[in-house]
Amino acid sequence: MTETSSLAALVSHIADEGPDARLLRLELPEGRSLEWRPGQFVEVTLPGSGLPGRAFSIANAPQDCAAVEILFDRRGPLAEQLFRLKGGEPLLVRGPMGKWSYRDEDRRAALFSSGTGIAPLRAIVRYALAKGLPNRLDLFYAAPTPGKLLLRRELEEAAEKGVGVHLSVTEPEGMWEEGLWWDGARGPVTSEAMRSALGPLEDVVFYMCGGGRMIEALRAGLLAAGARADSFRVEKWGDY
Repeated sequence: MTETSSLAALVSHIADEGPDARLLRLELPEGRSLEWRPGQFVEVTLPGSGLPGRAFSIANAPQDCAAVEILFDRRGPLAEQLFRLKGGEPLLVRGPMGKWSYRDEDRRAALFSSGTGIAPLRAIVRYALAKGLPNRLDLFYAAPTPGKLLLRRELEEAAEKGVGVHLSVTEPEGMWEEGLWWDGARGPVTSEAMRSALGPLEDVVFYMCGGGRMIEALRAGLLAAGARADSFRVEKWGDY
């Protein structure tokens, strides 16, 4: 499948992820598959909606090539339409696209994201585990409340398989979210917290996906703590 071609995929599964986020599984036509690198994205269009397509990171591993999974929150006209889907609807998928992707040779990698930026990191983790890579992965992820830590159960399962998973809740009132008591780390992910968890940074490659200002602040702190200037693989989502 080329970067400019489109396929009519069917919504085969819908999973709620917190109060305002969903994971959709889009099955490709029988006999068709998609080749991508973990970290790449696709453009998804809802036929008949009159809305332009929108880019979504691919959330599943490339080994799962007969379907594409996307994770999104309820922001924007297309997301609102996607939230109304019940399953079985056709969506147009175009891609894969993007140059930001995981490299097998990065044996020691730290992954950072916020919000739905966890989607491509999920693909990286699933890819590395499925391929049996000997690489060490540490994933850093923060959310305002425990209920907004997307894919939390999956991340806990990844931790049991050897991935370093470092979760944090940033809003003080979120610690006591009903039914979701949190006794883990508190506050945003900082370069100091990453340095403490990772140890020496000289051999660590950083995959960072999220707001530009947040990423730049982390990069500056990590450089000061000993990270190499050429060790950052960055995908910025807006200036926040």
